[in-house]
Amino acid sequence: MATQVIWSGDDQKGFYTSHLVTGSGRYTQNGHYGPANGRTFVSRTVADCMIHRNKIYREWVVSDQMAVVQ
Repeated sequence: MATQVIWSGDDQKGFYTSHLVTGSGRYTQNGHYGPANGRTFVSRTVADCMIHRNKIYREWVVSDQMAVVQ
């Protein structure tokens, strides 16, 4: 869920948005981070988007993958 959202812009110039997304889960299947361990985790992702004519044309995303590993 996006817990923090900021934005600026207008219909003419386009928009710039930044989102802090917080998610939670449980590591229950073997995968890239090794065998399943059943631990719960909370991870955060930041997404910055540039939007023009209702289309995202540039996006930068950073995700906290260490939350799953630890």
